[in-house]
Amino acid sequence: MLTIFTSAKAFRDQAEVHQNNAIQSWLRLFPDVEILIFGNEYGVDEITRRYGLRNIPQVERTELGTPILSGMFSEAQRLARHELVAYVNADIILMEDFERAVRRVSRWRSQFVMVSHRWDIDLNEPLGFSADWRSQLRRRVARTARLSDSSALDCFVFRRGVIRDMPPFAIGRPAWDNWLIKHLLASNIPIVDATGDYIAVHPNHGYGHVPKASGQVWEGPEADRNRALARAMDRNFRPDLYTVKSATHILRRGLVLPAWTPPHLSWRLHTVAQLSDSGFWRIARLARRLLSPLVLLRQARERAGAWTRGLRKIVKTASHVDRRN
Repeated sequence: MLTIFTSAKAFRDQAEVHQNNAIQSWLRLFPDVEILIFGNEYGVDEITRRYGLRNIPQVERTELGTPILSGMFSEAQRLARHELVAYVNADIILMEDFERAVRRVSRWRSQFVMVSHRWDIDLNEPLGFSADWRSQLRRRVARTARLSDSSALDCFVFRRGVIRDMPPFAIGRPAWDNWLIKHLLASNIPIVDATGDYIAVHPNHGYGHVPKASGQVWEGPEADRNRALARAMDRNFRPDLYTVKSATHILRRGLVLPAWTPPHLSWRLHTVAQLSDSGFWRIARLARRLLSPLVLLRQARERAGAWTRGLRKIVKTASHVDRRN
């Protein structure tokens, strides 16, 4: 059904816990899931042998040793055993709702790319993967996690051949994912925001692995290089304007619908306004600032409703189990 590909950090300390949790969650998705790990970082060989994964040790790298994404995307689509492939950051935990989302969107149309926002959480211990690990994690997400509003994207699901001609971006640095969103929009590839139908859990972590870091945690020469590559193709490119909210469609309760929600429409207006200097769009920018509180209020109500429904489902399930016992 699905081939997941990624590139991992060295399996040491916090990164070892985070990546082990993620990989073990992927193995519990589809019965025939295939996992490709690019690179030869410390511990990768052992982890691939332990779980029966596929390791591609040779990967093109930047001058500072960071894996380059274009080769990974190209090679993963060539090697994948399945028609559906997914690039997933090596620390993202996925559950059965991700599997349902992939099945539903893949039945909707042959060409698409599915993305989502992630949930950021403090999670630095092994999950254990007991029989109820998913319900335990959902409760923890409901209590302590925060839905990220970052412009960074951690997961792309698509069919082989949909994503091509990517510049040689460094993995784990800014701009490549935003460039990809812009590229997909320009290529008329539908982008499906599935945030409402599955939870992508991202453990908070440091950025000590970024070589020659400066300024913000992920900044440095490789971040500058990524932005330069993106702007070489479009000198007006702005990474902050191409995010999950740029999606053309949404997945809600198993249905793929046009992305006509207030946050998505507001973001499109914002994007066009930021890229235009006309008087009309200056007024549009002002209108968006005035409407922003209403959008934020609606988002807060939607999140509160989702948490409430999730907690009710958990309580109902627990009560049902108690009655059976």
